[in-house]
Amino acid sequence: MHWSISSLTKNPRLADTLLKTVYKKQALVPPSFWLDKETPLSPVVTVNTVNDKWKISWTHINETDVFYWILYYRYGNTWNYKILNYRERRIELPAIMSTGNGQQQLNAVIVTASDRTGNESEKKLLVIK
Repeated sequence: MHWSISSLTKNPRLADTLLKTVYKKQALVPPSFWLDKETPLSPVVTVNTVNDKWKISWTHINETDVFYWILYYRYGNTWNYKILNYRERRIELPAIMSTGNGQQQLNAVIVTASDRTGNESEKKLLVIK
């Protein structure tokens, strides 16, 4: 924590501002190499198109090693990410997204596994055409 929690409970406007700005995106805990240096294996990812959506799913050889899944995805030239619970093993993304630069097509995804100590598996790029 950067400050006492009472600052947030006494000032809901501050809490709301923080959630909408500096704490808007999810974040992973940095790796704790002194606890565990071994990275999980990469998941096996499949990507299928259905109508105007891309269905992305994955499996892992040792799912007890996984605490989070990290989905990286690129529309146009802009990368973004989502951190997903270890129970989630699929997601749908729109094939085309409206951005500040107009309509952008989904063109790449990466799914990695992260363990409890923050070690992340190797990133394997899947290009979507």
